[in-house]
Amino acid sequence: MYRLFHILTPIGLLLCLSGMARAQSLDFTLASEELTAPQGSSVDFTSTLTNASATDALSLNGSAVTFDFTSAHLTLTDDFATTPYDLTDSSGVEPTWTGTLFSISVAPSTPLGSYAGSYEIDYSDTSIPSSFYSSTVNFQVDVTAGETLPAPTPEPGNVVLLCGFIGAGILFLACGGHRNLKASNDKENLQQ
Repeated sequence: MYRLFHILTPIGLLLCLSGMARAQSLDFTLASEELTAPQGSSVDFTSTLTNASATDALSLNGSAVTFDFTSAHLTLTDDFATTPYDLTDSSGVEPTWTGTLFSISVAPSTPLGSYAGSYEIDYSDTSIPSSFYSSTVNFQVDVTAGETLPAPTPEPGNVVLLCGFIGAGILFLACGGHRNLKASNDKENLQQ
């Protein structure tokens, strides 16, 4: 029994280590792990997913994000649905997918600063039943001040026009225009 234990232990250890080596067969990278976003804008995180094994067929099962968006006024749009279901190629070439994996929208009221998080992809090796692995990358969004628009300046044309109407009214009254108006009203009253 003792001898059997010594024989099976190294075999079990080799099997565990070979399973661990296979667990890293998905290379998951971001084009840039740190992006800058002005307040009121959004940024896209572009990713490359590569099946590093020419023989293993990998199925991409899901994603998970660790990040506190609510307190920072940030919104994440997860585009994991645009990734292929599996990364498999029978020709021996490492299958690769590159595209926008997720986007982050920054509200205009977001406080300035850096916000870090992590994005995890869960996958399995279709040649190993019940195999579940994950690959994680870290990311950061640096929020900077948004574009400040200048305060609107009142148009001088409106003020000049208003002053012109007031001045014309005063001139009309000062030049006896009110007498002519009164005389025409009296004529109308007499005719009735």
